[in-house]
Amino acid sequence: MRKVVIFYPSKITGGAEFLLKTAAELLKKTHDVTIIDISKGWLSENIAGTKIKILEENMKVELGDEVVLVTTANLIRYLDSYFIGQFKIIAWIVHPFNLIPVFPKIGSIQFSGFFKTTIKRTILKSEYKKIDILSKYLQEKKSLYIMDDACNDVFFNFFQRRVIDYLPAVISDEKIQVDREEINWNKSYTECIWLGRLDNKFKNPILHHVLLDISTYARKSNAMLVFHIVGDGPGLNAAIKFSNNINNIKIHFHKEKTGSDLSEIIKRCDIGFSMGMSALEVAAHAIPVILLDASYAKVPVNYRYQWLSEAKGFSLGRSIDNSSDKTLGNEKSIDDVFIEFNANKMIIGEECRAHVRKHHSTNALHARLIAALENTTSNFQEVENLGLIKKPYWHRIKKIFK
Repeated sequence: MRKVVIFYPSKITGGAEFLLKTAAELLKKTHDVTIIDISKGWLSENIAGTKIKILEENMKVELGDEVVLVTTANLIRYLDSYFIGQFKIIAWIVHPFNLIPVFPKIGSIQFSGFFKTTIKRTILKSEYKKIDILSKYLQEKKSLYIMDDACNDVFFNFFQRRVIDYLPAVISDEKIQVDREEINWNKSYTECIWLGRLDNKFKNPILHHVLLDISTYARKSNAMLVFHIVGDGPGLNAAIKFSNNINNIKIHFHKEKTGSDLSEIIKRCDIGFSMGMSALEVAAHAIPVILLDASYAKVPVNYRYQWLSEAKGFSLGRSIDNSSDKTLGNEKSIDDVFIEFNANKMIIGEECRAHVRKHHSTNALHARLIAALENTTSNFQEVENLGLIKKPYWHRIKKIFK
């Protein structure tokens, strides 16, 4: 049986962190699992009963061919900074842009229309070629997996082909077994929750849009609404600044919460607005959840919503930027959302939780993970020898001018 290394060097809480933690907790029941992490890394400080190795500065760990390293796809080209050896790889696309080349400093304009095509054919041409070759190698070696159709749609949009193997995002079965009676629907006001990282990139724009929409709805309907924002990150200050100009609703920032503290906040809320793993976390409590979509640009007014239970293809959020009409086929305005919520909140909450249990429980992932570990035939030393992890050219330019 192959040994497993889980690697995701992060110090914050987010969907990817929870997903890798869940994978580790699943696999440690049947495999020899080690977390390799940076000092004070989130994974190593939030998991128990698993071997942990902390990387020291300039340290490289040698891994043999009996080891499968599981990480997110965006880190594959940087593994040579931490590891050597003939270990195998599972590259997991857990975000739509994990393998999409991004030129620094020019922002979301590079993902839209004329600029997308022009940049792809000029300053990012070499990057697209490298990632195209790398991803084809990984796919041929049964080492490239994707989280959902939303990620696959973006990948197809940029590379004109799809990833064929799926590892859906999940949360632990224990979180789904929440007592329905703990939810209080009989309040005179409605409590909304955003759960998720504030990244100042693709998440802040949709949060800002939701706040504007809900403010407008509250003004028109005279509804009493409280909006809880649970999350931290580089976009926190921007979200606070934006919320200072929002009227008609009360907004509370809680920063990062985990464990029972997080659960207590979720339980007191009535409706969630989230994407990714955070949407599952809220829906597991049988709370109705609007599955939000990502955008690097300001979200247009014609954007529409859908319940998590209506999502297809394991989707946990799609890219608004890649939608021609910016609706992504969703049909609900914010007024429609609250009309449905007020009429059928208990039913919608149960439907959202049932969706999580069917498509995103640990049972749904465990068998797929084990098959992935057995099927991968990649070899990191071969990846290096083939030159598949060459860094972007601007990395070399930075070194010259240091």
